[in-house]
Amino acid sequence: MGCSLSTCSWEYDAKHTKDIRNTSHPGWWRYLNKDHQYEVHAFIAGGLYTYLSFLKLIKDRLKTFDAVIIQETFEPRISKLPKEYLDFIKYDNCKVYTYYCKRPPVVYDKVNNHLAKCVNQIDTLLSSYGIPTYVFAWHKENNDYKWAKYLGIDYLSKMFWFNKNYHVFTSNWFGHFNLEGNEKIGKIISRELRKISNGRI
Repeated sequence: MGCSLSTCSWEYDAKHTKDIRNTSHPGWWRYLNKDHQYEVHAFIAGGLYTYLSFLKLIKDRLKTFDAVIIQETFEPRISKLPKEYLDFIKYDNCKVYTYYCKRPPVVYDKVNNHLAKCVNQIDTLLSSYGIPTYVFAWHKENNDYKWAKYLGIDYLSKMFWFNKNYHVFTSNWFGHFNLEGNEKIGKIISRELRKISNGRI
């Protein structure tokens, strides 16, 4: 699960003023262990609150998963779970569902405790099914997971943001990662997953 950074890769639009999704170019998940099948759910403008809602929705299916990978985003994002996905694309061993969320404005200090509760509920739900859960972030790894494990790659932000080889951005647009960026990110995540899972993932 992730935000728009976990959908397909991105490229500049025709006017070079912002980025758009290129659905023919996969995201970081394409570069994980090819021995596994992946179901990807990318919530554009979504965050922990959205992830929790989604996990509750599919809780009857959770026992069918061998592991869960959570890509943390830039919070706070109190975005409701959409009723339907925006699109579905299959890339070899990856089934990718992308959703568009409406993101209301929030004040961090007013929702900080709520986000902590989301983390706790995500942790509790996944631990109740005994599903190994791994998390990576683009910021300091500061959420208090008891079950889920951080991959320890928050340094990715220094490697990739505003690097024109990997990051599609302008002076007025924060942007996302291109194919080259997602390939390199995916290989780093895959390496760390193998380490933390003793080669199982």
